[in-house]
Amino acid sequence: MKSIINFVLVIMALGCTPTKNCKNAICNTMFASVNVNLSDSTNPNLNGISTQTQLLPLGQTIHTQTEPSSSQLGGFTVVDDSDLKELGFNTSHKVELKISKNGTLIKTISYTLTTDCCHVSKTAGPDEVSIN
Repeated sequence: MKSIINFVLVIMALGCTPTKNCKNAICNTMFASVNVNLSDSTNPNLNGISTQTQLLPLGQTIHTQTEPSSSQLGGFTVVDDSDLKELGFNTSHKVELKISKNGTLIKTISYTLTTDCCHVSKTAGPDEVSIN
């Protein structure tokens, strides 16, 4: 019985090991995202607001959102686990969140993100941003 427990613990630890090859990683079912709450005193519903997350230094767009989240007032996603393929595994990246109103760029916010074999997380950047 003890050997079975040890085997299970080793397998679980391998899923958390920061290796460049994440092919055999064991991930949980959590879906991680990095979010920001936007506010605008002249446009509280954030009509016409959209965001685009660009991976630096090349400016490759990795995430877009055309309206706030319906589940979170003013919520916009910077990145989520669906962006792992573009970000890569076990990395650290700088990205810019481009905020536009009716197609015109109004603000750019910098973030630093990290990834492991399974999830994205934020190491620097604001949780809330006032547009005006």
